Amino acid sequence: MPIKKRGLLRYCPACNVELDAVNFYTSQNPHHNGYLPFCKKHCEEFYQSYLSQTGSTSTALWYTCAEVGIPFVTSVYKQVEQKKNEKIQTYKEEVNPATGKKHTDKQVKDYIDNYKVFAFYIDR
Repeated sequence: MPIKKRGLLRYCPACNVELDAVNFYTSQNPHHNGYLPFCKKHCEEFYQSYLSQTGSTSTALWYTCAEVGIPFVTSVYKQVEQKKNEKIQTYKEEVNPATGKKHTDKQVKDYIDNYKVFAFYIDR
């Protein structure tokens, strides 16, 4: 019988259990040992909770970053927002290869909603 490899386990204090490391975002903070202290699920829950409380994306992100121990840099956030808006505008103007027409409002909304990874905008 083959031996099944186990992944690296990390402890999430919000879940109060150990989870596989793939359930955690990586972190450059030397005090985090390579991963954020909270799992992806709880990072998203923190963000959604702060968003519903404040009604502001940037404020919710600031609180979430503070909660998980990473810096929120306003200039980087503004740069990301600008790049995001440019990508969305480009997407709106592109022709959908499947239909030969411009993307529908629903497709544009889905495109925006699928942008969950903050760093994606910085790298492009």
